[in-house]
Amino acid sequence: MSAFSGHYPYTAGPNDAPPIPLTPQQLALAYHHFQFMQQNTMPPPPPPPPQAPVIDPALQVQDPNTNTQRLEALEREVRDLKAEKRVNSSPEARSSKRRKKSDAYLLRDAKGLSVKQEEVRKKLMKKMKTELMTLTGMARDANSESDSDSESSSAPPARPSRSVMSFDFNQNIDHPTNTKVIDRAAELIWKEQHDPKADTFSLLHKDVKFTLADIASFGKTNFRTWKRSWKAETDTAAAAKRARQEAKGRQTMRKKRSQLKRNRLKAPPEYKKRHKKNPAFILETDWMSDEISGPDTDDEAKKDIHRKLLVEAAKLTPEQESQPLWERV
Repeated sequence: MSAFSGHYPYTAGPNDAPPIPLTPQQLALAYHHFQFMQQNTMPPPPPPPPQAPVIDPALQVQDPNTNTQRLEALEREVRDLKAEKRVNSSPEARSSKRRKKSDAYLLRDAKGLSVKQEEVRKKLMKKMKTELMTLTGMARDANSESDSDSESSSAPPARPSRSVMSFDFNQNIDHPTNTKVIDRAAELIWKEQHDPKADTFSLLHKDVKFTLADIASFGKTNFRTWKRSWKAETDTAAAAKRARQEAKGRQTMRKKRSQLKRNRLKAPPEYKKRHKKNPAFILETDWMSDEISGPDTDDEAKKDIHRKLLVEAAKLTPEQESQPLWERV
């Protein structure tokens, strides 16, 4: 029987004080010591504690207020730059891309054009329509006008040097088949009309500038109109939808006119009270046909002529020409 040579237990019973809890580092060191004790060897000395980092004495501690001041200075600078940009904003300060886009069109939008520009614009629109009909072999409709006084109002003559092209109304305007026709017609008109010194130039005003993009945009307008007509003739659903829209538009217009008539009947007492005159005689129905009706035609030239006659009859000044006109029918 061998004698017990180990250590006696450190506790004698449950009444002893609880052991002191060890940290993970102390537990690891104790387990390491236990392994060496099992091998009857002395454990190595514990590793030295890590040295404190060496701080450069020349390094200064930065004040937190300094960072705050720097951020405030940057924010002030950004605000000043934004304010300066707003003050100095002008059409010349636009980006090159936006300026290029705005300069691409001179006559596409009728709003804001001079009288000369409007006349040249209408002439180019007629030429573009005629050219498209010539290229595609379409019969000229009743609303199409000739490009000059020497041309007849019949279908445009065929040009042997130009092959007949065609639109694809099943596709959008950006389809290669359709853009090819529009670009071709626009290029032909551009070659004939962009140089006032050329023999083919026939516009009314030589000093009015326009671009190739203007002419192409007129052709796109024609394409959209023709596509709507084609779709209304070939698509029964589209034709029914268009008929419903027209009926709804007429109904809305009748409601507006009825409401307008009721409002006008309420106006004489108030007008008489303010101006001591009775305006009832000009509120009769035959006096109240406004510009919405106008000539029963889609011809813009005829509408313009009718408008000029009204202006002359009303003896309006140039400053008053843009105002709405009422005519007695």
